[in-house]
Amino acid sequence: MENKMDKQVIAERLKGLREGTGLSQAKLAKEIGISQPLIARYERAVNAPSFAALVAYADYFGVSCDYIIGRCDDPKGMPCARNAGSGEKNMDAGMQEAVEKCFDPDSPAYGKFKEAVLEVMAEKDK
Repeated sequence: MENKMDKQVIAERLKGLREGTGLSQAKLAKEIGISQPLIARYERAVNAPSFAALVAYADYFGVSCDYIIGRCDDPKGMPCARNAGSGEKNMDAGMQEAVEKCFDPDSPAYGKFKEAVLEVMAEKDK
């Protein structure tokens, strides 16, 4: 798969989402808690958004982070198709979303703990 995860793709997706709903940068900034100048820098591909900013955009517009970063062209993303063998690909989208919301992504143990839980859940479904 071609690596399309670059600032220009992200900039185009973020701007398209905002303009598609008719929001100004200032209004969006107020809605998602990101400064208007920072939104402008994201949309001009000067800065890449942080993980928290990506999640804020995804939640606000109801799209996946995979869509925003250019991993897919479907706004709903690539459900459960990330890591073969991790258990995620066998899990339904609702369960995946629940697991995502249970853990603090800023925690140093986030990745390991999440993967362990997903593996246990996948084993249970077998």
